[in-house]
Amino acid sequence: MTKAIYLIGAAASGKSSVMSAIRYQLGLETGEWYKIYPTTHAEFRGEPLEDIVTGECRGISLGVTRPGGFSGTDAIGMASHSEAMAWLASDEPLPPLILGEGARLCTTGFILALAARTDLTVGYLIASQDVLEERCAARGSNQKASFRKSTATKALNVAKAAREAGIRVVEVDTEDLDPMAVVGIILQAAGLRG
Repeated sequence: MTKAIYLIGAAASGKSSVMSAIRYQLGLETGEWYKIYPTTHAEFRGEPLEDIVTGECRGISLGVTRPGGFSGTDAIGMASHSEAMAWLASDEPLPPLILGEGARLCTTGFILALAARTDLTVGYLIASQDVLEERCAARGSNQKASFRKSTATKALNVAKAAREAGIRVVEVDTEDLDPMAVVGIILQAAGLRG
């Protein structure tokens, strides 16, 4: 069965850094983006996960990498959610591994649909409001405080719904852990690390 990891959390909780570290730990790099499930809008895009030694495609990273190395679904269009849902509802075969992070697909509907077709681990990253604000300031983020707060609330609600549905949710406080330590916890829970 396809293994999947999807990271959720407030803006600046460390999703992109942790996802980059997950790919590193698994010996993967991303290739050129492509349209995962072409529809009218074709906003649902991803990047192949390629083995750094053999170049073999081992899965898909949902979304596209933005300047500065920020991966994730936040760089794909608003129509991507309905296209992602159509992809999961189709009988199209899934790759062995699916990795994703970001607010665009951080919805209860998407997480439940992904869990229905994969062995899903949701990594729910948290940190105190002070730390989140410090991180946003350090990276020069111009996101409004109201938007940042909404991402935290959305992630909390999705984590709660996923737990209630019996989906594996790993909550990790990223305040005092570096991304590699967070990765160890998530990969262990996902059964991708012994």
